[in-house]
Amino acid sequence: MPKRTIVLSLKDQDIEKFLEYITQRLRGSDYSLTYKDGRIYLTIHGRPREIEDLIRSARKAHGDFMKIHKPVAGVRRYPKDWLVERSRGISLSLLIRA
Repeated sequence: MPKRTIVLSLKDQDIEKFLEYITQRLRGSDYSLTYKDGRIYLTIHGRPREIEDLIRSARKAHGDFMKIHKPVAGVRRYPKDWLVERSRGISLSLLIRA
């Protein structure tokens, strides 16, 4: 079965939060994680098309995690997908105004 490995950079103090976040995003897929020297090595197993989709999801999840947990100039940024997950039926326009 084909496999592919990608590397995601992360600080030591964020590793537990990120692992919780990425496992939710990659639920139901065949992958393994290895952490070494501030880097996460994510190896994904499957068909080539599935691998590409999961790599795209993993990179997006990493970017979203960094946006949420690393404020820029004191301002936190939240991706639309993250807001929709946690909105519990509240419209995005109300969340933006709040």
